[in-house]
Amino acid sequence: MSVEENLRLREAANKALNDHDVNRFLSLHLESVIVRDIRSEPAKGRKALREGVEPMIRAFPDLQLVTERAFGTSVVATVISATGFLLAGWVEKRVRERFS
Repeated sequence: MSVEENLRLREAANKALNDHDVNRFLSLHLESVIVRDIRSEPAKGRKALREGVEPMIRAFPDLQLVTERAFGTSVVATVISATGFLLAGWVEKRVRERFS
């Protein structure tokens, strides 16, 4: 897959999450997907990915992802900003996080 194709895929995944379309987001991933996050154990497979994404969307009903920077040659890296209003029981606060 070319860099351009990888970047288009990343933007399609952002759009799916911004639209809260979990099924479309999952369809962009292979069944064998492994997502690594330093805060938790790797998520293996679409089912595990769904189990991580759905609570995030429920917690942030206005979640919006924006790619700030993207680059690569054979591997693509992106820096993404996520913003949203956190609904967690009685706690409500605006959250902005950058991750890559």
